[in-house]
Amino acid sequence: MERELKENISLSEASLRQEPKLVLNVDPKLVKYPFLRSARDFLLTYPLDEIVKSVHRPILDQARYRLTLAVNNPKFDIQNVRKLGYETYERRTRDSNNPEDVIEFYSYFVAVLASKNEPFLTLALARTEAARAKAYFVKETPQQMVALLKEAAGLELKLEVGAERGGGRPISITCPFEKLLEVTTEYELTREARWQLVNTRLIGGLVHFSVNDVRDLFAALVQGMMISGMRSLRSAPVPEFVQSLVEEFRPLIPPPPPRQQNQFDYIKRLLEHPITDGRHRVIWLILAPYFTTVRGMDEATATDAVLSYIGDSRYKQFIRYNVRRAMRSGLFPLSEQSIRRKHPDILAVLPKGVLAK
Repeated sequence: MERELKENISLSEASLRQEPKLVLNVDPKLVKYPFLRSARDFLLTYPLDEIVKSVHRPILDQARYRLTLAVNNPKFDIQNVRKLGYETYERRTRDSNNPEDVIEFYSYFVAVLASKNEPFLTLALARTEAARAKAYFVKETPQQMVALLKEAAGLELKLEVGAERGGGRPISITCPFEKLLEVTTEYELTREARWQLVNTRLIGGLVHFSVNDVRDLFAALVQGMMISGMRSLRSAPVPEFVQSLVEEFRPLIPPPPPRQQNQFDYIKRLLEHPITDGRHRVIWLILAPYFTTVRGMDEATATDAVLSYIGDSRYKQFIRYNVRRAMRSGLFPLSEQSIRRKHPDILAVLPKGVLAK
C-alpha cells in the first residue's frame, strides 16, 4: 500500500484548511469488515487522526450517517440485512471526487469512537454494523467465510470433506465444540438459545453448520465483538475531531428508565461495610458490573476498586475475570428489588442498613 501527497506534503503537516490530495488504497476486505484484526495493523501505519486531516468532511459525514442509522434502528434484527438499506458514501452523496474506500473504512472508527461512552449508541451501532457486515458476508464463498471467521474471532471452522461445490451433497461446515463454546461464551452469544451447544448439531465432538448457520453466526459474533471492543475503549479520550459528533448525537439518545437513576444507591452503602461471606457472588453480580457498566471504569481501575473493597489478593484473578465479563456484555448490577425477590442468598450476607427499608 502506497501513499502519495501532492507537493510532498506529509500528513502530519497537513491541516484542515490545506487539504492535500490523498492517494491511499485500503484493502477491500477491510472496507467491508473494518473490525478484522488486520485492520489494527493498517491503523497503526495510517492513523485515523492523520488521515482525517486530508479527508475530514467526507469521513465525518459518513460517520454521521452510520450513527443516524444506529439511532433510528436501536432494535434492528441483525439477521435481516435487506431492511437496513446501508448506502456507501459515493452512492449516497454522488460524490466521486473523494476516495470512497478511505471514507468507508475510517468512518467506521469515527462512529465507534463517538459511540463508545454511550451504552444506547454502543448497542445500536453494533446491531447496524453487524447487519452491514453480514450483507457482504452472504456473498462470500464458503472457503472465504471460514477464513474470515478465523481472522475475526479465531473460530476454527472446516469444510466437510466432499462438501465443496460439485461434491454432490449440501455444504457442511464443522467446528470443534470446545472452540465454539470458547468463542460464543467470550462474546456472550450463549445468552441466545440458538448458540447454546444443546441446540446445535453435535456429532463426534464437532458442531455441524449449514452455510446459512455460518452467516448468522458471523453476524452475531460481529455484534458481540463490537460491543466488547467499544466498552474496552471507554477510558480512552475522544479525539477532538470526533467530539462534535458526540455533542450532536447526545440529545438524540433516550434517557435511561427512571428506575435506573437510583436503583444502585445501595451499592454506595455496601462499599462502606466490608463483607466476609458470599464474596464470590457479590463480586460477580454486584461489584464488577457496578464499577464497569454504572461507573464506566476501565478494566484495570475496576479490578483495583473491587479488590480494594474485598481486601484479599487471592480474589484478584476471579475479580478480573468478572470485570471483563461485565464489560463484554454490559451487565448491570442486581437491583434492590431483584435481591429481595430472587436472591435470598445475597440478601443474607449484606450488612444491615445496606438495602433501603
